[in-house]
Amino acid sequence: MNIVGPSRLVLLRSGKYDYGEVELARPLHLVGANNVGKTSLISVLQFLYLDDQRTMHFSRDMAETRRYYFPDHNSYILFECLTPAGYQVVGVQGRGPMHSYEFQRFAYQGQYDLADFIDEERRIRPPEEIHARLSSREFRKLEPRHLQAALTGLGENLGVNLGLVPIRQRDHYPRFRAAFSNLLRLAHLRQDELKQFLLDIHQGEFQQRSIDLETGYSSQYRKVCREAEELRELKAIADDVRRVLDLARERDQLRQQLPGLWEAIRNAYSAMEEDISRQKLEFDIRTTELAEEERQKLSREKEVKEQVAEVLQQIGDLKGRLKRHTEEAREFQGYLPDFERTRQQQLETEMERLGSALAQGVGENPARVRERIARTEADLNRLLRQKERSAGNFSSHLLQLIPEQALEDLFRLGNPDILGLPLGPEGVVLRDADKFEGCLRRLSDRVRDGIYSDEAIEIHLDALGAPDLKPYLDAETLEERIVELEASLAREQKVLEAAENFAHLEAGKKAFQQEWRQIVAGLARFETFQENEPKAKVWEKERQGLEKEHQTLSRELDGLEARRLELGEERARLEEEGKRLERRKNQMLNRVQALVRPDPEWPLLTWAETSLDLPELCNRYELLSRDQDAATRRLSEEFQRIEQRTYGKYLGGSEAETLANLQSELDALEERENAAQELWRGLAVSLQNAFKGLLRDLETLQSRIDELNRRLGKISISNLARLKLILREHPEWTKRIRTVVDAEALPLFGDSSSIAQAHQNLGDLLSQHRKVELADLFDLHFEVTSADGQTKRYPHLDSIESNGTTITIKVLINLILLKGLLTHKEVSIPFYLDEASSLDRDNLAAIVAEARRMGFVAVLASPEAMEAADHLYFLREENGRVILDPKTALVRIERRLNEAG
Repeated sequence: MNIVGPSRLVLLRSGKYDYGEVELARPLHLVGANNVGKTSLISVLQFLYLDDQRTMHFSRDMAETRRYYFPDHNSYILFECLTPAGYQVVGVQGRGPMHSYEFQRFAYQGQYDLADFIDEERRIRPPEEIHARLSSREFRKLEPRHLQAALTGLGENLGVNLGLVPIRQRDHYPRFRAAFSNLLRLAHLRQDELKQFLLDIHQGEFQQRSIDLETGYSSQYRKVCREAEELRELKAIADDVRRVLDLARERDQLRQQLPGLWEAIRNAYSAMEEDISRQKLEFDIRTTELAEEERQKLSREKEVKEQVAEVLQQIGDLKGRLKRHTEEAREFQGYLPDFERTRQQQLETEMERLGSALAQGVGENPARVRERIARTEADLNRLLRQKERSAGNFSSHLLQLIPEQALEDLFRLGNPDILGLPLGPEGVVLRDADKFEGCLRRLSDRVRDGIYSDEAIEIHLDALGAPDLKPYLDAETLEERIVELEASLAREQKVLEAAENFAHLEAGKKAFQQEWRQIVAGLARFETFQENEPKAKVWEKERQGLEKEHQTLSRELDGLEARRLELGEERARLEEEGKRLERRKNQMLNRVQALVRPDPEWPLLTWAETSLDLPELCNRYELLSRDQDAATRRLSEEFQRIEQRTYGKYLGGSEAETLANLQSELDALEERENAAQELWRGLAVSLQNAFKGLLRDLETLQSRIDELNRRLGKISISNLARLKLILREHPEWTKRIRTVVDAEALPLFGDSSSIAQAHQNLGDLLSQHRKVELADLFDLHFEVTSADGQTKRYPHLDSIESNGTTITIKVLINLILLKGLLTHKEVSIPFYLDEASSLDRDNLAAIVAEARRMGFVAVLASPEAMEAADHLYFLREENGRVILDPKTALVRIERRLNEAG
């Protein structure tokens, strides 16, 4: 099973390390010369376990330490941790000189990957690039409070649950910080420090760590005495006070009733007068209201009739829509819209094809087109024959005799087709070539400057068109002419086809257009039908709603006339009621004016008897006024007598305050007697129980020290047979505690001599001692039994036997105490042990093995390698810098099962 804890520590450009990486899951040994950076490497564990840098301890002050570990923003310390939520990395990044070399913690999910921080060229990536690479792994920046919460699982942790410090109680983390710092530094373990640490660790098991006699008990004692004297004085005048209070209550009850009764009379009369005035006006107001109501009813009747007409029109419109929709539903039953759309597309294609064909035959006469085709075919056939015999035709022979320009001039006079004839029996036969050549030259010589001239005639050749001799002289030109004629012939044939079938094609196109229009119209109507399909239900619902509205309006019209008949009857009734109320008002006015008003200073309370009418209220007011006058006279006489006996002790700022003081004292008399008695008894019992609690806590602490001794007894330490922690009580304190006062059973108001003695004994105790602490009751010593049986006691753990033995004991004591702060969850916590070579092999092995059993990973350091740890890291410094790469610096020690522990 994997144990929660840090698994890897990595330094990037931090301290002396350009790169440093060590595994923390198993005991390891840093091997290197002094000042090579062993201590500075492992001291960075404080950045993981301690939230507040003020509690950290380094060889330099904190400002210099920050500058050492975090010289710029490319400085990182990374802790890969196995947590209950899987692997997570806690990082610390420097913020550079602009921020006083402060640092920022962060965390993200997953294991440490070198590529997240180092690029392919072995350079540290820019912070924003690192942040971008880690953003998909729940990257979080952590404040100190977030780190503490993430370590302990208590508080706001921003979703980062490390679980590395599963403390027993919420307030144990500050103690963990102190113990962890002690363990890293192996500070001296003095008696007072050990006492305080033991008390802090087991704080939750103690009930009474201290007793503050001055604050908790002296004031209570003085209070008991003061209460007893005051209660004796009050009991002497209790009967007189009761008579005064009874008279005051009687008088005040009358005074409380009279103002309220007077107000009830005034309110009753005012209410009656207002009611009469209101009801007298009611007839006129109501008559106006009835006339207005009648007008509104007539207006409403007109509106309703108009609404009925509008509703009937809407109903007719909806019925028409529903009828049309029903007819369309029958029409489109079995309608196939996809088939119609496909047919529409086919028709559009056919119409486009026919339109193109018709465009070719528009305005063409078939006979003329056939004539053009015949001429074109003849020209084409001629050129094809000419092409077949172009290799040996007459033109090629003539070009050997005269120039091409001369040949062109001659054939302006003759038929150029001669040039295309072949030399031979089927074309041109030269009987005498020499004579023909001479004749040809003589004929050519007669052409000068574009003019043919002989003895008989002169012809200007420029007036004649020049023959096109290219087809006879150039085979390529001949081929182009043939291709042009073939294309022209194909076009003419299509035109002929279109001209001959024009009427048929035009009729077909019109038929297609007619069918296309029908399909488009049908699809449009079908789409409209589909759009109206969901609306039809709404129309039907609207029609039904309008039918109901029509019925409602009809009923409203029937009710308007009936209401008008009721208005006249109500008018006559109101007129008679107004006359009767006016007579009643005049009768009661005379009776109220005869009453005397109460004093304005008397309290005004609401009159409770609401069932009385105005005459009965007036009778009751006269009776209560006479009783109030008599009670006031008797009260004045009794109150004066009490004031003379008490010298005005209970006198207040007013008579009401004085009476309230007397009432309060009298009401609390019995309760105060019981409270004073309980206060006295509680004082003694509380003090006794507090001292008993101290003794129980002392026993609890002894049992915890016994447990510590049992753990120490299982560990083998060289040259020592046994090591024990001894708790020695202070007898002068424990004797006083066991003989504390037993006055809890004495009654406070019993025998005066016993009370005085109890007061004296308790008072002496409280005056002699101000505060008692649990730490005052004992001392601690270390008892060491050597191998030869000699036993010695040491008050402090500074130097016991040898230095190596002292270091061993201090490490084990610190580990056990630190373990006491944690729950039973399996966690692994690294700790540092410098100068391991100063310990012998057995003690070093005992430390490593016992640490492993308690969940701690030993990190050893020394100049020479030793076999106590599982991993050896060899540190070497070059030019003041260290690169610690496990690939080159780590040596793993494989152990047999019986050696692995």
